[in-house]
Amino acid sequence: MAMTKNTTELVETMRRMEVGESIDFPADRANSVRATASNYGFQWGRSFTTKANRQERIVTVTRIS
Repeated sequence: MAMTKNTTELVETMRRMEVGESIDFPADRANSVRATASNYGFQWGRSFTTKANRQERIVTVTRIS
């Protein structure tokens, strides 16, 4: 499966995150954000958390290690 421009941007954004940094994404990206945090976090040896804010319709990803 080829990565789209949006997926590539998501991966690169998360790769550059420092420990403690958080970034918000629109709710329609929730599945890809969570999958990227899990899969690439494992590959890169990093940990991320994700949190959905239903009222604001955003998902926040935070690098925790």
